[in-house]
Amino acid sequence: MISKFINLKNKYTVFRLIIISLFLNSFPDVSISQSTWFWQQPVPTGNFFNSVIFVNENTGFAAGKAGTIVKTTNSGLNWYQINSGVDDELLSIHFVNSESGFASGDSGTVIRTQNGGVNWTKLLSGTTIYLHEIYFSDSNTGYAVGGNGIIIKTTNSGQNWTQISSGTFTTLFSVSFRDAYNGLVGGRGEILQTTNGGLNWTSKTLGVNPSTAFVSTQFIDSLNAYSLVDGTGIFKTTNGGLNWNINLFNIQYGDNNDLARSVSFYGVNTGFIATDYGVILKTTNSGLNWSHDSTFKKYDFPINQFWSINISDFNNVTVAGSGGKILRSTDAGLSWSIQNGFKKSLYSNYFTGANTGYAVGDSGRILKTTDGGNSWLQQISPTRNLLKSVYFVNENTGYVAGDTGVILKTINAGVNWIQQVSGSTDDLYSVHFINENYGMTCGKNSKVLKTTNGGINWIVNTITPFDYFNSIYLIDANTGIMATDIRTYRTTNGGVNWNVQTSGRGTELFFTDSMTGYCVGRTSNILKSTNGGVNWFSQTIGNNTPLSVHFINNLNGYAVGYAGVIYKTTNGGNNWIEQTRISSNLLNSVYFVDQNTG
Repeated sequence: MISKFINLKNKYTVFRLIIISLFLNSFPDVSISQSTWFWQQPVPTGNFFNSVIFVNENTGFAAGKAGTIVKTTNSGLNWYQINSGVDDELLSIHFVNSESGFASGDSGTVIRTQNGGVNWTKLLSGTTIYLHEIYFSDSNTGYAVGGNGIIIKTTNSGQNWTQISSGTFTTLFSVSFRDAYNGLVGGRGEILQTTNGGLNWTSKTLGVNPSTAFVSTQFIDSLNAYSLVDGTGIFKTTNGGLNWNINLFNIQYGDNNDLARSVSFYGVNTGFIATDYGVILKTTNSGLNWSHDSTFKKYDFPINQFWSINISDFNNVTVAGSGGKILRSTDAGLSWSIQNGFKKSLYSNYFTGANTGYAVGDSGRILKTTDGGNSWLQQISPTRNLLKSVYFVNENTGYVAGDTGVILKTINAGVNWIQQVSGSTDDLYSVHFINENYGMTCGKNSKVLKTTNGGINWIVNTITPFDYFNSIYLIDANTGIMATDIRTYRTTNGGVNWNVQTSGRGTELFFTDSMTGYCVGRTSNILKSTNGGVNWFSQTIGNNTPLSVHFINNLNGYAVGYAGVIYKTTNGGNNWIEQTRISSNLLNSVYFVDQNTG
């Protein structure tokens, strides 16, 4: 078992996204409250989903990072985002009926809707500890469980919550009740059971490793219940919890053990399990045997593929997970259709005008928009290698650099991309041009490549000391700056010589003029130079490290990075103000075409 993947609270999402900012006026001092960031791909969101539930054949909900809640009214065929009123991560969502629902999550957050999700009210839970799961046995009686063995209970539909003693201080992950009195809670290395509405709890370890998590628990009827461990088995009781038997299943992923995340049964016999690495398991004989569907196992980066599964009737099954993933089956798992998510990671974007832009990333992916990002069309790419940087010198001519020395060029606005002979097999991380003919690219193993004839020929140089060059920016034909994890380099003779600077380091560079530049990526601050990159000084920005920076002019700029953070400055970086977040996903690239749109 891979214990480092077990923390259900602090999950890491590797999906990257591009988002657009539309400001309500064009003044440089526009306030945070006047700005709106919204998702363009995937729609309605690419945020991580922790929980999915259907209240009837047609109506379902999913909840996740950044307070995200989405709803469907046509059996999962289409989903739209609704305003939860909170930005805390929501770890669980539960509905009593189509109108009355609850969600719980980080910082003791509990919210309630009484009109099918149109409006949500934040309730006083009485705790600031994260709550992994919430469950209501009827319209009035509900329970939520979470960190440090916490269990809270309400008997008046969430108006008031009382903390009840669980008898443990381990993390509690799952909860299910068959009525107001009889319930099960899955914890770290133990299952808790109550027969008197939570007044008393009996602990059963069932011989599992103390680090094992009972991540998903479901009462089927008065006798039958299931509890899923995150390793390789599911426990079942047929006598109301007095005795438990384990059924094992093999979900090995290469040399690692996969982790089961969620179980959902329709009746006693038919159930589904979703796993961390993207496997879907099905049983039709009460868990004795499990069939494996690994269709989506290697769809993209494997960790946190799926996190929640729900079977609403015999045929309809829904899976949700990282990157806004939603899978839907209408034939009891025989086939699956992608409803949302499953996007490749994107690392760089560049716009040649207000409407036309490009984004590049995993597996040779090149995307283009001609309508300001409302739609993105995949271009024909001559490579499957990861692409890290895109740069256009005019509306027609552009370059892309990526892994194994790949350099691509277009002279017709992306209609065709031609792979150039770079002369290097080292990964390239950044490309920059000052005109159609003169440009440089840099990357792994101290490689710097230069062309003076539009890429017909590339001159490969290996710079000392040995380094990985993350970003290059050419101020003119003679002067250029490169950034690494530990230092910056500067040339004043067109790359013949590169001098190590005494300060500065990062993953991306941007200059507003020949003297003023910014460097981000290796600290939680932004570095600024006012002498053409000779010296750098630090600007305080916040707690999250920015990975990309872009300025509209000398005063107005943006920086984005870890945990979906977006910063804005209107005074040349003297102050950076964090924008309202709509995602916790990693943001790799930011580009603004004017004062309003980026």
